[in-house]
Amino acid sequence: MPYLPHLLRISYASLATRPRDAAGFHDIARAAARRNPPMGVTGALLFDGEAFLHLIEGPAPAVRDLFRVCAADPRHHAIDGLVESRDATRRFPHWRSRGVAALAPGALAAGGDAERCALIDRLIAA
Repeated sequence: MPYLPHLLRISYASLATRPRDAAGFHDIARAAARRNPPMGVTGALLFDGEAFLHLIEGPAPAVRDLFRVCAADPRHHAIDGLVESRDATRRFPHWRSRGVAALAPGALAAGGDAERCALIDRLIAA
């Protein structure tokens, strides 16, 4: 994987404004998978029926712009645990925006950033 000196990764959790089923969630994930590649953005979007966990990475300007769009989306609120980091390599080099909705209800609300990162690491390894 090439060295990307300006790679920015943003992760955050949020709550759905209303309950969503898996089909509605997958519509969101498919739209992201179409939108992200032209911007050079990769990432993951997880959903447990109540909460989202979103991780996006790529060129800093594109990631910041995408985060602003996502933060303004009315389908979620209560953004929490915003973490920004820089890295030389992507964690999700082949995930245009992988959507995972097969999580137990409340799985994303429990724990903090360490637990959320561990969950992501398990998904990457799978």
